[in-house]
Amino acid sequence: MQPRTEHVGPVLIVEDNPQNQKILKGLCARQGLATAVADNGRVALDMLSDGFFAVYIVDLMMPVMDGRAFIGHLKERHPDAVILVQTALDSAGTIIDIMKLGVFDYIIKPIDIELFQATLRKALEYRRLKDLERDQLQRFRSELTRVREIQAASMSRSRTPDGFDIAHSMLPAEDLSGDFYDGIRLRDDRTLVMLCDVTGHGIASSYVGAELKSLFRSTAESTASPAEVLRDVNRTITERGRSSHYMNTAILCDIGSGGSSVVIASAGHPPGIFYCAASGECQWVKGGGPLVGFTNQASYAERPIEMATGDCLLLYTDGLIEAFDEGGCGMYGDERLMRVFADHVHAASRDIVLAIIDDVYRFTNYSRQHDDITIVCVKKI
Repeated sequence: MQPRTEHVGPVLIVEDNPQNQKILKGLCARQGLATAVADNGRVALDMLSDGFFAVYIVDLMMPVMDGRAFIGHLKERHPDAVILVQTALDSAGTIIDIMKLGVFDYIIKPIDIELFQATLRKALEYRRLKDLERDQLQRFRSELTRVREIQAASMSRSRTPDGFDIAHSMLPAEDLSGDFYDGIRLRDDRTLVMLCDVTGHGIASSYVGAELKSLFRSTAESTASPAEVLRDVNRTITERGRSSHYMNTAILCDIGSGGSSVVIASAGHPPGIFYCAASGECQWVKGGGPLVGFTNQASYAERPIEMATGDCLLLYTDGLIEAFDEGGCGMYGDERLMRVFADHVHAASRDIVLAIIDDVYRFTNYSRQHDDITIVCVKKI
């Protein structure tokens, strides 16, 4: 049976012996494969820029640059290169040493034609599968990019209420975020700011977050207060029997029309931070009530806040305070967040958010995030 070669390129034979070159070219031709030949590793390296090779058949003993040196350079350029090594030594120690080079398989000289053909077929099939995996990954990454653009476009674009300065930022741990932020302008000219953290992160959480965001929006448009929004959303989720997929924290901030009255309601969410310009002090704003989707008997409390000019409210998801340093030993924590917020609280909301993000990056040394981070700053101006 002929191998499937529609996804593969030619074979590069790196061999200094003309007779062996001829034999290998003929055996490759039997499987319908084009070949290129290099007399040593140096020539082979120069040929890499000319195109892609499906399989590399490499002799170890060659002048100018031997097979080991060539394989080292090849792996640096193409870590997924499929390499077959030729050797006249068939001791266990030699074979182990060869396989440590990161090659696919080895061929013992003199060449056994049937064994060589079988080994080459395996190498070609492996190459085909690797190419298929790469193509699928590229398509997957392309789709993720589109979804992320859609997710970013769906972020709140509502008009900021008069007398307030609101800014937010989202830092996904992966391609897609399970956090969501939204701001809804209600019929009585109130604005409802919502921040929610779906359990986990990535594709599944982003899907749940999008569905949950839609549910919050539709509920808020017909419900009077933030506590009632949380109660009704929770009831809808638990009645659908979907609670195991919806274990989320949420915090809602209801900004009254044309005034300074703000009402906070929380469902298991980290406490916000409130800065009072009159006293110059920061304090934690703690809410009450269980996670959304935890129990169908949940009730939620509200905390009213009167915001005067210069007062500022910071909301965030727990990915912020639970960000680890580069060594994975320490977390960012509440105290550091409070300190950075207090140091920049006189700036505009956007600058406060950026200052916190900058400090998180310096704390983690730009290491990989383990959870989504979303920050919202609400300032009375």
